[in-house]
Amino acid sequence: PPYRPARPGIQRVSPDGTVTSVTDDEYLAPNDLVVAADGTVWFTDPPHFPPPLEPVGRVHTMAANGTTRVVATGFAYCNGIALDPDGNPIVVEARRILRLQPDGTRDWIVETLTGGAGDGFCVDVDGRYYVANTAAHGVRVVDPDGTEVDFLAIEGRGVTTNCCFGGPDGRTLFATDGLPGQIVAWEGMPAAGLPLHPWPGP
Repeated sequence: PPYRPARPGIQRVSPDGTVTSVTDDEYLAPNDLVVAADGTVWFTDPPHFPPPLEPVGRVHTMAANGTTRVVATGFAYCNGIALDPDGNPIVVEARRILRLQPDGTRDWIVETLTGGAGDGFCVDVDGRYYVANTAAHGVRVVDPDGTEVDFLAIEGRGVTTNCCFGGPDGRTLFATDGLPGQIVAWEGMPAAGLPLHPWPGP
């Protein structure tokens, strides 16, 4: 398809296909988001790819009324974002996984992710991380302490970009395979995914 750049921001797509802009403040290139139980949206804002030498990526929050604030700065390429079972924001930073603290400082969970950079990811009820490993073509499974415990490979060549849990019991893991352009599912995972919260929240 033709290249059709849009103003960086957050858009909402209604079930009927209507697209509305939720916020379009001065952003770099918003990448991924997650909604907390109170309706707060957390989202990453990395630079355009390839990233510059100076780390300028940011993490923002957006309240239910649409107001935003910068929570943390100085990321080389902050990508996927999710919340752990305690509600702490977890961020994929290039080949690393980190936990953000309320004051913006970070604790490293994984300092070097096997198989290349991570992209979008999700968390199960036991706090395990499922990270889309782009170049490795699959989903890497990481325990809460940072130990890599499994790799769910996708047959053939491709670029795995994101994943989430769904299905009737929440135990089906879905992954988007940006190239060749398909959705892959693993049914009967050992644990269900954390529940997803709607926006705006309660």
